[in-house]
Amino acid sequence: MKQIIRFRWLIAALWIVVTAALFILSPNLQDLVAKKGQITVPDGYPSVEAQELLNKDV
Repeated sequence: MKQIIRFRWLIAALWIVVTAALFILSPNLQDLVAKKGQITVPDGYPSVEAQELLNKDV
């Protein structure tokens, strides 16, 4: 625990660097959707069944 407190600024800087790297290196989701199409949830999942129930009431 003392090591974490001693190196807190180094750990914080490391988190910022890792976050920035992941943000920069992540794929463009708009390009992925354009190439692969919209991703949908398979039938039978609770969220799909709930949406069907909501649409049925309207």
